[in-house]
Amino acid sequence: MTVTELREACKAKKLKGYSSMNKAQLIAYLESGERPVVEVKSGSVAALKAECKAKSLPGYSKLTKPALESYLATGEKPTVEPKWGSVDWLRALAKKHSIKGYSKLRKGELEEALDKAGVDLASGRMLRAA
Repeated sequence: MTVTELREACKAKKLKGYSSMNKAQLIAYLESGERPVVEVKSGSVAALKAECKAKSLPGYSKLTKPALESYLATGEKPTVEPKWGSVDWLRALAKKHSIKGYSKLRKGELEEALDKAGVDLASGRMLRAA
């Protein structure tokens, strides 16, 4: 059977969480009905996030590996600047320029709203008074 056929079999059995499994994991899941335990490399981002989750530390999902390591070592969530051009960056820019309703806007809508308000996306500064 192919991976696609195995996934279709999982769907037919109404199993959950199979979409990212490889062929061996899918076969084991179909045979046992229990999700196979996926081992995570020690020190990987996934392992660090699992450790944060186990320690009930909030707000770790968007942190980078160095930030996760710092968070686990100190217990204090590091402040991470949003990546330039990301939705988080655009939302922070919209908030800074007092654009209403920015939290519900999608990326293109945020860009339009910022442009309409006279904000230069390259620099994050006002080009003209709105």
